[in-house]
Amino acid sequence: ISVIILFLVILSCNHVHYQQGKTLYTTNCGHCHMEDGSGVGDLYPSLNDLGPSYAYNNIACIIRNGKKSEGKVIEMIGLKDLSEIEITNIINYLQNDLNQVHQQISLQETEELLLNCSE
Repeated sequence: ISVIILFLVILSCNHVHYQQGKTLYTTNCGHCHMEDGSGVGDLYPSLNDLGPSYAYNNIACIIRNGKKSEGKVIEMIGLKDLSEIEITNIINYLQNDLNQVHQQISLQETEELLLNCSE
C-alpha cells in the first residue's frame, strides 16, 4: 500500500492542469521560449516570471498578433490561426502550470482582450 501512495504522490506533483494548453504551448511556443518557459536570453524572453496580472494585461494580444520590439532582430510573429479558446488554454497553462500563479482567465475575458488589441 505504501508503494501505491508514493506513486500517487509523485503523480500529483507532476500533474498538469491545462493539458491542452501545454500541448498548444509546446507546439506553438516551446521551440522559441523553451519547453520549460526559460527562454533564450534576450532573443526569446523567459515566460517563467509572469506576474499575476500579466495574463490580463496583454499576453492574449501578443499571442494573437505577435510582438515587435525596438532594436530586436527577431520579432515574435502572431499566431492568428489559434482560436480564442486555444489562446485561453495557453494563458491558463502559462499562469497555472508554469508560473504557479493559480489564476484563471475565462474564454469571455480572452475574447474581450482580443477585441481591444492594437496591432
